[in-house]
Amino acid sequence: MFYRIYDIFMGYAARIYGKVVHLLYVRPILSGISEQALILEIGAGYNPHFTKDKFPNVFHLDHATADDLRAKYARDPHVGHLTDRIQNVDFVSDGSPIEDLIPTELRFDIVFSSHSLEHQIDLIGHLLSIGKLLAPGGRLLLILPDYRCSFDAFRYPTVTSDAILVHREPRKVHRGKQIFDHLTRTVDINPIRRLRAPDRAAAKFNYPLAAGLDALENAEREDAKYEDAHAWVFSPASFRLLLLELYMLGYIRLKVDSISPTYGNQFFVVLHLCEDAASPSAEEIAEFETERLKLIKKTRR
Repeated sequence: MFYRIYDIFMGYAARIYGKVVHLLYVRPILSGISEQALILEIGAGYNPHFTKDKFPNVFHLDHATADDLRAKYARDPHVGHLTDRIQNVDFVSDGSPIEDLIPTELRFDIVFSSHSLEHQIDLIGHLLSIGKLLAPGGRLLLILPDYRCSFDAFRYPTVTSDAILVHREPRKVHRGKQIFDHLTRTVDINPIRRLRAPDRAAAKFNYPLAAGLDALENAEREDAKYEDAHAWVFSPASFRLLLLELYMLGYIRLKVDSISPTYGNQFFVVLHLCEDAASPSAEEIAEFETERLKLIKKTRR
């Protein structure tokens, strides 16, 4: 009985906290975007934030055409009623760098991506592509799932070496490691908040360990077919650490403006492109190292 009352109380508290975070960190950014801004929304699917009726200069990039997306999601009883929100898809991803799909004269004030980055095959390559698509002063806005609040809660957050190794050997499907981790560590609960003791006690794996090994071996084959997965998992601190290390090592030129606390099962990130490609000074490196250590400590809590 005590745990039930506690769970109800914590549920209310989490919802109130989430609304406050959204009000302070997310709404001011999104509501401040001009309706005339040139926008690229990636992976909107059945839940676009920027619709063409309100934002005449928005372009949508997705993994399939609008008709194919409607057919796909119409079969899903959970989201089938949302298919009328699917926007016309301007650019269909074919696995090549996304800047190759978009005319060179299009450079965007805003690139927006919600619950999409974690599915990308080459995380570094994807961020590099977005950097090429931003207009001067443009921003990348991300909404990312916090792995601690979902079926990924028993996984380990993505580390920088994972992203670098995948980027050095580009492929059109996920690596076996990502597929293995996705299958063997996900569980059958998705509380949309931080897991608590009763959640952990009741959780069960979605797949047996042997299924993960089979999938790993299949993913490493030359003729492997694409299998969707959360290839990358983050918390606010681990994502900030990942971006900092990739920036320090010269892999990306995107820098953080802000990262919100977690609200619900997600957090909000604002990035800008650093135009100055000069190597960091010794003083900057020392500052980066201090910040890096602080972030590593946060991720170990």
